[in-house]
Amino acid sequence: MAAVGLKARKRLRKRGEERMVCGMNSPLKSYLKETLQPGEKLYAAGGIHPAFLIGPGLWVVLTAWVIVTALHNSIIAANFPWIWVALIPPAIYFFQHWLVYMTTEAALTNCRVVAKSGFISRRIDEISLRKIESTAIDQGLIGRMFGFGDLVIRGSGGHSATTPGIEKVMEFRASVQNACR
Repeated sequence: MAAVGLKARKRLRKRGEERMVCGMNSPLKSYLKETLQPGEKLYAAGGIHPAFLIGPGLWVVLTAWVIVTALHNSIIAANFPWIWVALIPPAIYFFQHWLVYMTTEAALTNCRVVAKSGFISRRIDEISLRKIESTAIDQGLIGRMFGFGDLVIRGSGGHSATTPGIEKVMEFRASVQNACR
């Protein structure tokens, strides 16, 4: 979905309508549902791009392929029956990335920007729109190709909120900049 322009956003505010500017793969996640204040409107929400899981997923697939190939050799199969244990580190690495993917969210409301990550121990950064000084995007080659990147929002007093791998990061940043005007 394209970012909403300044005039369109003002019309939405006048009518009191909520509008999603950047889509999420899943419905609004639980933390944001719990913390929206009365009268607070959601302008944009986003999560981590699925490409975040490509590296860990490739490691699991490559390791499994090496194990299956090695098991076709009767000498290796006879001497190393516990070779499947080699799949544990890539599986743990993938699971860690999957948890980050599932538990990270960023949202823009008419009052604040929220960045939340974590499952058991969580980190929540909330910056009031009035306190935002600058926004920055860090995108590598793959991020540019797939449209995701790290979003850094700096507030007054030196506080900053960094959310890694946000999908549609350019639209999200544009939404934050428009809301701060």
